[in-house]
Amino acid sequence: AASHDARNLSARLPPAENFLQYHLVGNVGLASFSGAHPWAEVAGALESACAWARAEADDGRLALLVLVGHWSGAGDGAGDQMPTPRVWREARARLPACRSLGGRLRYAFGHTHCNRPEDDARGWLVGGHGMSDCGEWGITLLDTTRGRAKVLHFPIADESGMDRFREVDGCLRRAGVDGCAEYAQVWLNASLADIEDG
Repeated sequence: AASHDARNLSARLPPAENFLQYHLVGNVGLASFSGAHPWAEVAGALESACAWARAEADDGRLALLVLVGHWSGAGDGAGDQMPTPRVWREARARLPACRSLGGRLRYAFGHTHCNRPEDDARGWLVGGHGMSDCGEWGITLLDTTRGRAKVLHFPIADESGMDRFREVDGCLRRAGVDGCAEYAQVWLNASLADIEDG
């Protein structure tokens, strides 16, 4: 029988740095990593991503760096140290370049099929797209324009029968994100200056 134990998987995986990528989209840096590798194999690559982000921030190009991972908890291929929220905490505590980003360092992840803010909206669980767990569907958007960071979540449907797809889709097409605030849960709405200090 196949095992999903992370210790068995990491011996057969390509090097952890093969899975790290980071890039800038607008003023948001995105850095993804492998949760299947142990922390010791991922830490150096994360420190490099944070050092890149620090330089981009110092040059005025980066407002946030979002660590993007898959796992919400250990198991199913992720070791005890590798769920995305834990990686974010470890990076902030143990990696100087990541710590230097302060409130600019955020995270997004899935695996658990729910949608909700985590760690006082420093992280966002965006896995609720119709499977078990919370039985919900939604669209989560990050907006870093006009000197603010906003994370808006638009619930679309759930297992109880709520279905606002046509309403939300029609509103977004007609009025854009700003014109459809009545449909959104506001997970974060802060000035970029306040985030930089946090």
